[in-house]
Amino acid sequence: MKPNMVKRIIKYIRNAIILIVSLIIIYFLLVILLTLIPVNRAYNPSEFGIEIFITSNEVHIDFVLPVNNEQRSWWNDFPLNYFTLVDSSYKYISFGWGDKDFYLNTPTWADLKWDIALKALFLPTPALMHITYIREKPVENSLTKKIIISDAQYEKLIQYLTSSFHKNEDSSFILIYVPSKSNYENYYEANGSYNFINTCNNWTNQGLKYIGIKTATWAPFDKCVLYHLN
Repeated sequence: MKPNMVKRIIKYIRNAIILIVSLIIIYFLLVILLTLIPVNRAYNPSEFGIEIFITSNEVHIDFVLPVNNEQRSWWNDFPLNYFTLVDSSYKYISFGWGDKDFYLNTPTWADLKWDIALKALFLPTPALMHITYIREKPVENSLTKKIIISDAQYEKLIQYLTSSFHKNEDSSFILIYVPSKSNYENYYEANGSYNFINTCNNWTNQGLKYIGIKTATWAPFDKCVLYHLN
């Protein structure tokens, strides 16, 4: 190979590395900036109303709601016979949205494959809803935050959550049956697509925006959502 050709190749590689590093730096600077800039700044927490929770597993944020109250009985939407170890004593239900391939093919972090991770990050990929029944009220800590909302806000949250599901013609939610995951949790077809801008955590953040809670302008990571709830 000619020396000039080698120099050109080295130059292209160097420029590509600089570009990639620059884009990563810009991305994280935007994450910090848009996390610090809140929306719904006039929001004042209520002392009375419906308790909901925002919970994180240190990667992924979920909404946790009462299974049953005057506004909604989620038993009707997610029947017990679809959850083999759940009974009517369970008091809460969690809602998460995320990349379909990642959820179904990465049961633990040890199972993570680079092709799935890269596709989820850089390509618009199909999404699903993750539903989990929880027996007792979540315990508040650094990863679990309680929010008290009004009846009107709860109705808006129900609207936001149900609009995230892809539905059958009769408006029922479409179950994705995974036998190994049907004890306490199940997956359902969802609307929207996942990418590094529209992440699972930003879906939760958008829901908080929609119901008027003070939260980040953009929140691709769980800490971005939790920041304004601390």
